[in-house]
Amino acid sequence: MDGDDDKKDGPARKSGSKTGAAKGKKGRNVNQSLRSFIPEEPPMPKAAPSAEDYNRVVKSARLARIFMTGSEFKSEPAYFNHGDSGSFDHNLDHELTVIDNDTDAGRIAAILQWKVFVTERATKGSEKSKSESDASPVLSIEARYLIAYDQIEDGSEDAMKHFMEKVGKMATYPYFRAHVSHINGEAEASLPLLPILR
Repeated sequence: MDGDDDKKDGPARKSGSKTGAAKGKKGRNVNQSLRSFIPEEPPMPKAAPSAEDYNRVVKSARLARIFMTGSEFKSEPAYFNHGDSGSFDHNLDHELTVIDNDTDAGRIAAILQWKVFVTERATKGSEKSKSESDASPVLSIEARYLIAYDQIEDGSEDAMKHFMEKVGKMATYPYFRAHVSHINGEAEASLPLLPILR
């Protein structure tokens, strides 16, 4: 989806995971390992804020707003027509972009973009290379959420951004998880439920 900590307000980071597939209902192969959807934890910032500074933000921050700003669902015939011989990789990605970080006003806001996408696994003798397969999802569900916190007291810019990177992901994920479940049912996509992040 649409990350480098050195960029002040640019995309913060991206993470994802891939796994094999197991046979699911309706003849399609779906991944039944819920933990396989859990994205790998991104590396910590090079200069993490002090525990004291970060804890001040955690203690005073109040969730001001959280809502979806957009979503998109796409599927290709290849996903539904693959049959028993089909083999897919399931992926979960997220990306955070800070859009407001005002220490004087004690507020921070960001856009969280979440995406689940399914790709055909390259097999021996296949004309598709792995990179070509990865670049062409046969099914994808995306959603973007705006999340904002205010009433932050004595928080540095770095501490507030670090807070958003950690807490913003956890706050928006349940909304995306429910959204994926709804689309999954409507589209009869037979995707496994996304896990609960801990």
